[in-house]
Amino acid sequence: MRNLYKAILLLLITLALVIVGIWGFPAYLRGLYNPVEEHDYIIFQDDTSVKAKNGKNGAIDLSSTNASTVMNQAIAQGNNVYIKFGEYTLSSDILVHNKKNARIIGSNASIICNGKKVIIKGDNYTSSQNNILSGLEIVNGTLRIENSFKATISDMVFRNCTTAIELVNTETWSECTTIEDCYFIDSLISIVFKTPIDPGTGFYANTEISRCCFELSVIIRWACGSSRTQNSRAV
Repeated sequence: MRNLYKAILLLLITLALVIVGIWGFPAYLRGLYNPVEEHDYIIFQDDTSVKAKNGKNGAIDLSSTNASTVMNQAIAQGNNVYIKFGEYTLSSDILVHNKKNARIIGSNASIICNGKKVIIKGDNYTSSQNNILSGLEIVNGTLRIENSFKATISDMVFRNCTTAIELVNTETWSECTTIEDCYFIDSLISIVFKTPIDPGTGFYANTEISRCCFELSVIIRWACGSSRTQNSRAV
């Protein structure tokens, strides 16, 4: 009888492995290779060009030496944009305008802003909702959230920014913003809620800031002319 139980158990385990092999392995491959079908556009660097691959057919729809041009066109035409690892230098602002449920996800991509901004904006809060920005490094630039409801900013690095994140109301309001797991390095102002511009209101209700780290390097100069850098960190 014991041998019969062992045989049945072995049969069940074998059957389970076969099912997992048939159904689970392709799913594993999908996760491993991150197929283009998961994104409307995949932005990447190719030598001196920045390109955007169409996530539906794999075609290169956009190509330019100007990263701002490719990013703005991809975001305007798609709702789910993935930016591969690399350094992308901006010549103009990046605009996420009147989008709902947009996802701009980076693979530790570094955006060299040169003082430019990444702007999540709605004509009013009803036209910009539930947008996500994640996985990017913003260098010497600003992320502006304007008239947008339930924006989520996560797993971001802000480095050497005069103002890293600014929330502003110019028409209705920006509420329920989530800023989480972000790292602010040597930024003069990390997060600011700006005085609303008429006819915007002053409402920034239910904004949540959690698990963020703030680091500032302070240069201490001695009378003899030597100096040292001291890091100050707060979480």
